[in-house]
Amino acid sequence: MNTHKLFTIVVLCLGLSNAALASHHKIQRDQITNEYEINDGMLTGHFVSYYANGKKQADGNFLQNNRVGHWTFYNEAGEAVEYRTYTNNYQFKHVDKFGNEEVLMFNKNGVWDIIQEKNVWLKNRMYRTINIENNPLFFQEQGIFTALKENFIQGKLKLYTNSRFVESLTLQQFPAITNQEIIGYKFKEDQIIDSENKTLNHRTIGICPLAIQKNTKDTIELFWAYYPDCRKALQSISIASNTLPAYIKTYDDLIWHQYFSNSSFSIFIYGGKDSTIAYAISESENMDIYMIAKENEFIIQTL
Repeated sequence: MNTHKLFTIVVLCLGLSNAALASHHKIQRDQITNEYEINDGMLTGHFVSYYANGKKQADGNFLQNNRVGHWTFYNEAGEAVEYRTYTNNYQFKHVDKFGNEEVLMFNKNGVWDIIQEKNVWLKNRMYRTINIENNPLFFQEQGIFTALKENFIQGKLKLYTNSRFVESLTLQQFPAITNQEIIGYKFKEDQIIDSENKTLNHRTIGICPLAIQKNTKDTIELFWAYYPDCRKALQSISIASNTLPAYIKTYDDLIWHQYFSNSSFSIFIYGGKDSTIAYAISESENMDIYMIAKENEFIIQTL
């Protein structure tokens, strides 16, 4: 077990085959009540949060884990202090209470915007696991695993034995590893609230295919790839689907825009730039919702 691992949160996978079976959730933390909808295992539908006095804090909609359309943010007195119109989490127009407008777009051309350490208001490092049942796009024949394997064999990509990215995998080790049935993926990720742009960023650090051990039937980690090194390979694989949003065209887009249903996640480091305290999160609480709630809080308190 990773010695940095503080606790594990197991999240019930809410992937639903019928869109009509969207589930409603309500979570209260830090005197704020958040209400939201889960559909097909993803945050989709109306999101609204309330202060302890009953007045709205934030109001808008999600579509497949991305903020979309018009969002309004309120102070505790009930006054609207910020309006945003989202295309997705990383592209939106915002209008402040004085009528000043600005259009923001991040991750242009598939390149991360640099977040300075001084601008990290809150950071959460975690492992996130997805499975094949609720995420069929990740398990297509010419998908993530194929891209990682081919680039490794061609000498274009290093693979590692664990998520510390220190011990490299060798070509001699690889044949035995690839003769496995892929049943899921594990992501190592940072969630960062950027104080400069007032935006929650998901930064994937590593990706690991999961398989079933044929003898013991245990789930095993096959190898780890350092995600910044394999982004170009995943950006080169187009996804053909009429059901995807226009901004999702490649496998890299799927990960960047969080277009997947979680089956579980584990938190092993959590804290802000002025604190090293590990905050306990209830097992009933979705960590993504917690960070969205903190993003809402930051947007409002800095206006």
